[in-house]
Amino acid sequence: MSRSTRRTIPRTRGVAAITLVVAMSATACGGSDRREAESGGGAQGVTDEAIKIGGSFPFSGPYAVFSNASQAIAACFAAANEDGGVNGRQIEYTAADDAYDPARLTANAREAVEQEQVAAFISFGGTNVAIQPYMNESQVPHIVLAGNAEFSRVDEFPFTHAWWPDLSWEAEAVTSYVMDHPEEFPAPEIGLISLNNTLADSHIAGIEAGLGGDAATVFPEENRLRVEPTLADWTSQLNQLQAAGVNVLYMNPGTAGQANAIKYIDEIGWPVKVIVYSGGTSIKTNLEPAGLDAAEGIYGAAWLKDPSDSRWADDEGIQRYREVIEQYGEGADPDLTFTANGYGACQAVLSALESIGDEEITSEAFNEAWMAIDGEESDVLVPGADLIAGESGRLVHDYQMLRFDGTSWEDVGELIDVYESGITE
Repeated sequence: MSRSTRRTIPRTRGVAAITLVVAMSATACGGSDRREAESGGGAQGVTDEAIKIGGSFPFSGPYAVFSNASQAIAACFAAANEDGGVNGRQIEYTAADDAYDPARLTANAREAVEQEQVAAFISFGGTNVAIQPYMNESQVPHIVLAGNAEFSRVDEFPFTHAWWPDLSWEAEAVTSYVMDHPEEFPAPEIGLISLNNTLADSHIAGIEAGLGGDAATVFPEENRLRVEPTLADWTSQLNQLQAAGVNVLYMNPGTAGQANAIKYIDEIGWPVKVIVYSGGTSIKTNLEPAGLDAAEGIYGAAWLKDPSDSRWADDEGIQRYREVIEQYGEGADPDLTFTANGYGACQAVLSALESIGDEEITSEAFNEAWMAIDGEESDVLVPGADLIAGESGRLVHDYQMLRFDGTSWEDVGELIDVYESGITE
């Protein structure tokens, strides 16, 4: 896919009066079969005055830090409302707690669709595989903050759109970089520690694609280890991979286990090249707990700016982002990449809604608008990156390889475009 002329997503800067309602528990409820006809001819959740959007995030449990993403979404919508809303309509956003539990997520989704009658639903994580069929049967646009490959299946699930890029793309791009730079990665023997869900499948598929016919020898089955999200001690897994001769180690959970693993690798003096998943590159969240000295020299791939990295202190996009979060983020931490993630997702949703213009806002119209996004900038993407909806419906397609110098991330190599490199279309 070729790039088109880039267009900047409209900025929102004002102070707003929107309330983020956090329902700490939600239960599945009965309701209409799917969507009720609206008086006045509009779609579910849309009136002449407002657009109702629901959400589900882990406000509790092992991924509670991702509640910052939901708070950022609320703040971004608040700023849009202060500037007049979307074509004259105010955004009403309400999010519930799912504790990263697929059963609670399912209950939240049903309540949002059947009781609250939302026009769209935004949620976090691979647990969204559990509600993907339901959301598409309900024909409610479903925006997911997740990298699992399942959320690229827009032919089968046309109402589900992933804000995050596909992890399999990232894994293939990173693996190709490793194999193309023998001076940095001589005779690589690859190991993986991954979250024990379909995120691991996506990561493995991408590594195999990047290795081609060398996958079986460079990345054998016994070097593909999975851990539960609550496991904070990966010592046995690290010892196993060290004994197997692994010299390039991928990590994708981004949990406390990753920080402890980086610390342990430094303590035992294992000269392995560590590459962390883009979701685990935050200096504040992922590297400081490990110790910045211990993290020095590790690699990562990024598509999002890390607000906690001093390199972005004077960046205009991050300054706009901070202004919105600090004014009405309701306690969201602007230094977290999770917060920047939510803000970026909100900008994309606003872009799709605004492009519909004065036409009737329906699920189909939203889908068409999302899939038509082409060459738009975002405040929080890495320099040179823009938003283009490919065949998978994902908007983010650029990665920057990074290496941590002990204080800040530094760019390594050129920006990788997964469209131009042939990784996806």
